[in-house]
Amino acid sequence: MQSLKMLGRFGNLAPLLAQNVQTQQQRGMATLKAISIRLKSVKNIQKITQSMKMVSAAKYSRAERELKAVRPIGDGAKQFYERAEIVPAPDIPQKLVIAITSDRGM
Repeated sequence: MQSLKMLGRFGNLAPLLAQNVQTQQQRGMATLKAISIRLKSVKNIQKITQSMKMVSAAKYSRAERELKAVRPIGDGAKQFYERAEIVPAPDIPQKLVIAITSDRGM
């Protein structure tokens, strides 16, 4: 009785929790039907995952091809700004604006 008082107001739940643990451990083995359903669902998930990998690989290769085509333009712009002697005016406050967008292709 002393140990239940030490647990406070939740002391009476301990025997119930122990009983539930024993019930769950005594369930037994899964049936053949349950195993076949589980295997089928795992195979379907594998198929979906594989198709998602293929789609992402196709998108990646397309983006890589597009980047390869415009890389010389970026190099030219980089060389232009490196060679230009542009000095900002000291009295004008400077601001940085970053535009962020999301295009998931949906």
